[in-house]
Amino acid sequence: YVQALTLGEPPVLSDEEMARVIEQMKKMSYGQAPDPEGTNDLARPRDAAV
Repeated sequence: YVQALTLGEPPVLSDEEMARVIEQMKKMSYGQAPDPEGTNDLARPRDAAV
């Protein structure tokens, strides 16, 4: 942490940028375990049925 502080203050996202990131994370199922049917499993082939 102390070494990171030597780099300066981190950039802060605007509300608009933060909303965009949140929407992207929702689409990615970020932080969620795959459901039993695998509908939020991003590792499936692109042509697989949902």
